[in-house]
Amino acid sequence: MIIDGKKINIVNVSDNLRIGMFDSMKKKFDDGLCGDFLKVMGSYVTEVSELPLEFESKPVFSFLVFPAGKKFGEVAGFPIENGMCESPISLDKKFPLSLLIDEDWFEDFGDRDHIERKTGLVHELAHVMHGAYFRKDCSFMEGYAELLPHYLMDLDKNNIAHQKAIKDFKEDDMQSFSFMDANGMFAVENPRDVNTQEQKAYMSAYVGFLGYVKRFEKINKCGKFSAVNSISKEFAKLQDMTYSDRQKSVSNLVGMSVCDVYDSTTLHNDGRDYLLKSYADEAIKLNILSKNKNGR
Repeated sequence: MIIDGKKINIVNVSDNLRIGMFDSMKKKFDDGLCGDFLKVMGSYVTEVSELPLEFESKPVFSFLVFPAGKKFGEVAGFPIENGMCESPISLDKKFPLSLLIDEDWFEDFGDRDHIERKTGLVHELAHVMHGAYFRKDCSFMEGYAELLPHYLMDLDKNNIAHQKAIKDFKEDDMQSFSFMDANGMFAVENPRDVNTQEQKAYMSAYVGFLGYVKRFEKINKCGKFSAVNSISKEFAKLQDMTYSDRQKSVSNLVGMSVCDVYDSTTLHNDGRDYLLKSYADEAIKLNILSKNKNGR
């Protein structure tokens, strides 16, 4: 593979982890200078791969290591010069979305492991997974990427910062699916020190898609993984449709009108209400356990 006139070396680290890099970074990689990335992301890749999510074959997570700067954004397909994001460059046919990471971060990844960092990194891995089924409409792609760590992996239970953000998230702050699809995830400015997961657009995508999934669970009397597997397969059938036709099919899947799904925040409120109740239930349970322990 040639990018920007230079050869990309493809390294198959394991059955589910693949990395593409230029010669200079490949030498550092071979000398063992990128071990933290392999340690941290390797463990997350393994954990995510073991979830009961259905694919034609075992997920392959591909990373493309690229220098930071203007070219980074050109390869990513949107204005960003460093970090990690999904890329349309494919290193695997069945999992066509790869993740772009800048060389500086790849080399100096760090081995610290805390809930906010894990949530953000798993969010990126989730893009590879939904890419096997659907790669259109940012509201649902980002909703899926938020749903995977927070709901499917239950990381939200230990993420106090995210719980607080959800509790403070008001309806006036919520962005509809149609707004996000039309304007992207950065149309509304957020404070610079706010984590991605606590930004209004990403919380909107999360609670909205969560509300959608919960409604699907209720209609079909199924659990969360069965719901997400079924929804993903249905979304895969819609990829060649026009946006308006996708809207109709997506809405029909949960027995709602296009207006209620895309132009309102009905599902967003449903998702947020579910989370608030789950937080309250968990607090009651912990309180009971604490009282029982102290009463012994």
